[in-house]
Parts: sequence; structure tokens; C-alpha cells
Amino acid sequence: MLVYKLGKESLPATVSVGPFVYWVIFYFIGVYLSDKNRDYSLIWPVSLIVVGFVAQLFETKYLISCGNVGVGLKLSSWIYSVGMVLLLFSNKIEQFISRGGSVYQMLVKIGGISFGVYLTHVYFLIIVNFVLHTTNWIVYFITVSLMTTLFVMVLKAVLPVKFWRVLGLN
Repeated sequence: MLVYKLGKESLPATVSVGPFVYWVIFYFIGVYLSDKNRDYSLIWPVSLIVVGFVAQLFETKYLISCGNVGVGLKLSSWIYSVGMVLLLFSNKIEQFISRGGSVYQMLVKIGGISFGVYLTHVYFLIIVNFVLHTTNWIVYFITVSLMTTLFVMVLKAVLPVKFWRVLGLN
């Protein structure tokens, strides 16, 4: 939505990723669901996810054909995001990801390094862009993800615990 009206190249990050008003919808969804029975059917959330994802593909293709980058705040990304929030807030998903299960343990491990990955992934994007000369986004995604994750895991194994919080590793 915002990308259609303003473009993205010359905007500051606070505008290009969306004003606060755009993000407050997720707060209201959380408030609404906080006192409700979250044992609803997963058909609506999954439908929103699929529709939002497919719409993002078409919207991105359209934006690229207009000479834009194809990324930015689009209606389709909000549809997808609302579907994901509703899916992840579902009682059924919460029960599936029960404490002690393998899915839960994997999510805890990913959560333990996610901030460190967030802080360092841009550097690996630069390195991979310099070393690999490909336009295949999946190659970039997999390479950067693996390198960043391994880097953060090595840091966590090597550094004393007192430094973990500062580097986003706990």
C-alpha cells in the first residue's frame, strides 16, 4: 500500500517499514484474542496465509513491471501476516507445540539465537554478495541463513555467558 504511493528508495526506514498506525493492528488482534476462546477452526488463518502469499507474488510482479523494487508494505503482506498471527495464536497450534516436544525444543533453540542472527545477518549478506555472483535468491537465502546461524552458534559456544546478553545470544 505505502510502496504504491511513495516509492521506497528515498524514504527513511521509519516510513518505509510503515508508520506505527500500520503495526498497531497486531496489538489489537492480541488484545481481542486475549480474553477469547482460541479454539477456532484453522481454515480462516490458513486461507488468509495462502491468499496473502499468492497475492504477494502477483503484487511483487506488478510492482517490478512498473519499475519498482517489488518490496514494501503491500495489502497482501498484511493479509498474510494477519493469517500467520491467527494461526500462531490458535489453541490447536499451542497444543501441538507443547512443552517438551521436539517442535518446542527446536523453537526454543531458534529463539535463543534469533536476535544474534538478526544483528549479524546483514554482514553475511554483504559477504555472500561479494563472494557469490548469482541472482538466485534461494541460494542467497540458504547461504546467508547457514553462515549466520553457524556464526552465532560458534559465538555462543566460544564466548562466556556474561557476553551473551550484550550480543543477543540468550
